Amino acid sequence: MKISKILLGVILLITFKAGAQLIQLKGIITDSLTLLRLSSVTVYDNLLHREIIMNSLRSFSLSTPGKVDLRLSFVGYKTKFFKAQITRDTTINFLLSPADDQLKEVVITAKKKKYSNKHNPAVALIRQVILHKPENSINYFGSAQYEQYAKVNFYVEKFPKWAGKSTILKRYDFVLGRQDSLVMPGKKLMPIYMEETVAERYFRKAPHAVGDKLIAEKQVDYGKFIDTKGISALFNRLFEDVNIYDNDILIFTKGIASPISDFGPTWYKYFIADTITTGNGKLIKLRFEPRNINDLLFSGVLYVSTDGHYAIDSIELKTGKDINLGFLRQFNIQQRFSVDSATKHYYLSYSNITGDFGLYKNVTGLVGRKTIGITGFKSNPIIADSLLQTKDDILLRQDNNRPDDYWIEHRSIPLQKGETDIYKRIDSLRNMKSFQRTMDWVNTFASGYKTFNKFQIGPINSFIDYNPVEGFKPRVGGRTLPELNKSIYFSGYVAYGTRDRDAKYMGKMTYSFDHKSIYSYPVNAISITSSFDTNIPGTPDDNEHGNILFATNNGTFNRYLYNHIFKIDYLKEFKNHISLTGGFKIKSQRPGGSLQFIKNTYSVNDSLLNSIRTTELYFGFRWAPQEKFYQTGTDRLIIPGKYPIFTFDYTRGIKGLLAGKYNYDRFHLNVRKRIYLSILGVSHASIDAGYIVGKLPWPLLTIHQGNQGFGYSNASFNTMNYMEFVSDHYASLSLQHNFNGLFFNRIPLIKKLKWRELIGGKILFGGVRQENNPLYEKNLLRLPYATNAQTYFLSPGKPYIELNFGVANIFKIGEVNIIKRMTYLDHPGINKWNIKVGFNLEL
Repeated sequence: MKISKILLGVILLITFKAGAQLIQLKGIITDSLTLLRLSSVTVYDNLLHREIIMNSLRSFSLSTPGKVDLRLSFVGYKTKFFKAQITRDTTINFLLSPADDQLKEVVITAKKKKYSNKHNPAVALIRQVILHKPENSINYFGSAQYEQYAKVNFYVEKFPKWAGKSTILKRYDFVLGRQDSLVMPGKKLMPIYMEETVAERYFRKAPHAVGDKLIAEKQVDYGKFIDTKGISALFNRLFEDVNIYDNDILIFTKGIASPISDFGPTWYKYFIADTITTGNGKLIKLRFEPRNINDLLFSGVLYVSTDGHYAIDSIELKTGKDINLGFLRQFNIQQRFSVDSATKHYYLSYSNITGDFGLYKNVTGLVGRKTIGITGFKSNPIIADSLLQTKDDILLRQDNNRPDDYWIEHRSIPLQKGETDIYKRIDSLRNMKSFQRTMDWVNTFASGYKTFNKFQIGPINSFIDYNPVEGFKPRVGGRTLPELNKSIYFSGYVAYGTRDRDAKYMGKMTYSFDHKSIYSYPVNAISITSSFDTNIPGTPDDNEHGNILFATNNGTFNRYLYNHIFKIDYLKEFKNHISLTGGFKIKSQRPGGSLQFIKNTYSVNDSLLNSIRTTELYFGFRWAPQEKFYQTGTDRLIIPGKYPIFTFDYTRGIKGLLAGKYNYDRFHLNVRKRIYLSILGVSHASIDAGYIVGKLPWPLLTIHQGNQGFGYSNASFNTMNYMEFVSDHYASLSLQHNFNGLFFNRIPLIKKLKWRELIGGKILFGGVRQENNPLYEKNLLRLPYATNAQTYFLSPGKPYIELNFGVANIFKIGEVNIIKRMTYLDHPGINKWNIKVGFNLEL
């Protein structure tokens, strides 16, 4: 009994001392590549044989006498074992590495076993995932609110070795020398761009509405040399948010079918790989791959919950080396989902999208990456309507800079090595005189204008032009910059035709009501322009960008117009991408070359009309929802999107006002739209219509745009001659479809070329009322006539039709179209078949 009491006392003493000396271990678990905190990781204590639950802050704590033996496991990651003896309270950041099979090619080793959807448990599983999509996407929640941190990076890959060794570039070594500072799997990269944003995002299911409230942003600044907002719009358009539950995932200019698309089992193969137990319960690991490795589809792996909801816990997608991506060499997506504590439904908490851009495999390219971390998710909150009306328009962002302390607190994804000092390095680079001179020449090449202090000379590509009426046409022009005056701008040019020996000119003055650059969005300005120049009948009056490279035509055409124009234009762009134009225009046009204005009378002494003079008032409306563009020095490069663009114009001709000779009303409507058809490709549709009210000579009617050049034109009819057709009312439809290699991908040898099939057609209905037909009205002008180039009216009920078949992505930049003219084949001087080439660098 005494011994028993002693033993009991010893045990109690040991227990007391152990309890008094317990040490606190706090653990944080992050992705070794992204440094993003992971949630729902399974933390198992091998000593106490129990699971440790992670808290809402994505961390865990453990009380221990000193010895620690843990096993950390999470779907898609290598299991990590940790054994240690600790002597004081400690916080440890555990790094989990992605599993070896992450984003690797899917290789099926079964011997010639024919794949079938029938009686396939993997297909049965994916059909359940598809069936349950409505309850697992963001649309399940009546409303949602969360904070989103987003980071966009761009890097140069395979920076030329000669550039790194160049004596001239040694002064930039503090930038170029960082190319090894950030290593992504298998790639050495040099960071050149980074932007960060923090935004509050809102969602409501019914009525459907979304809102974005930008709280903070930070980005590298190259100063006046690069349109930073345009770059941001471009990069964010390239890396749009991905919703895996959508049928199609939009990648730049293509829609790729999701592996859980409604039609997924038609295009994909599925294989059950494993069953894994995590903090979120039991998950099924499902591999997928394209049925045809050349099709525009993904391969990868997804993890499906087994709780009856069939939700996606995480997913990894990768494009294969055999698919036809054009300028895009590879594209990867990683997404992870967390469980909402209130509803027990999943929501997206992490997304990482990576793209590798380059013309060819072993040349210098760009790697872009957009990483998103979502925190503070709230399901079904009450959201004010005012918050749902806000939209994050990159082109309208104001100064949202925040101090460094703010970013340290709100970065849910920490900066990696190589990113921490990129802002300072680019600031230092921007202030170097040698860099400024280099960027000046780069901008000259890109914009066509050479800068001299507060002025620019250009466009350089228009200094020499040619046409058969004017001959060679040297020209010099320029414009002022905001550095001279932020409110008033001047531009213009002078030119001289060596054949017609006539001087041409254009002078323009613009006043900006907002007292800011007229080359930045949105514009609110009025312009006064006076000009004298030539154009082909039917083409726009403005001729500011003539180019000798496009001066050669197939066939002989020498009928031009000489135009004296005075106009006042007003342009107002609104923040919702609606723009209004209005103005006043006086135009006098006289024929040139072999063109004549011949009166439709029997009088021999007075058969020619020297010129036609009009006075017009006009109004225009344009709406381009969520349009994104990059602003060069002279133009806006529109970034293609999925939304239509609407344009409407109305013009009123007034007889007697400032010597105007005609009364008329002209109406014009145009609608353009991209249509994404998943694996079937993408279509470009355009509807154009016009109607003119009034009795007018043919030069004031609609002269439909033909194309006698060697290049294919989307805006013209490519087997129609210049001035071949005239109408006072018309409607046309253009439909061009790119199959993205859908059929070529199934032809041996041909599929190695990665060409893309193009088909399309254009149809034009039109006609002329009797009051504008010189066969019935003697006070009009006769239609132009030449042996091989007569002008016609379209016949009622007989449209002009042309069809085309083409091959694109030839050496990734070339395009060839064969066009067949289907109607009006009896016209002299036409080509029933035509071959036209082009260059199209499309992703």
